[in-house]
Amino acid sequence: TANESAIRDGNALYGLFSPVDNLAKFTAYKAYEILSGKKNVRSIPIETLNKFVYVLNLCTANSLKLYPPMYVFKTADIIFPEQEGVVGCKVFS
Repeated sequence: TANESAIRDGNALYGLFSPVDNLAKFTAYKAYEILSGKKNVRSIPIETLNKFVYVLNLCTANSLKLYPPMYVFKTADIIFPEQEGVVGCKVFS
């Protein structure tokens, strides 16, 4: 997913994305490389972000009866139904 709102607000089951602050820093770095004129634009490599966050929405998992393997819980940022900002579980039929 492009951002975590699809998981937090859109009831997606899970997603892998880069936090907005990382994306902003990376974009600023690339803009500096281009606008500073220190490098030829053609010599600047195309790169991708290398730090990502895995977010799991347990509300959606419970509704779908799809539970992740236990090792996912060690690394994922987990959204619980009772968390502040979570308005309730959408029930899927």
